[in-house]
Amino acid sequence: MRSSRLVVGVICRDLKSKRILNGARRSIVDEPLIYLKTYQIEWVAPKVNLRELALLRFIQGKTERELAQYFGRSKTAIHELLARMLKNDFRHANLTKEERERIKWEN
Repeated sequence: MRSSRLVVGVICRDLKSKRILNGARRSIVDEPLIYLKTYQIEWVAPKVNLRELALLRFIQGKTERELAQYFGRSKTAIHELLARMLKNDFRHANLTKEERERIKWEN
């Protein structure tokens, strides 16, 4: 699980006269208009098991839509993973030689 902090800040300054503006042509407030708020953000997206993806798609014949629901990803993400696996000849899918040969014969 990765986490990071996002800091949001807003300030508007007229650089020529060093006056603080908030959308008007003249300065309305003399104090700095700064608003900072910190949000805790977490990315919790487990990686897709490429071996399981390849076996479900090419051996069991699951559709991309079914795989997207199964892995909790979009159909486009599943399509791109499958296309990358086909392009790289299943090198990163941790398939056995027999499984690779079976998938090649299925396609």
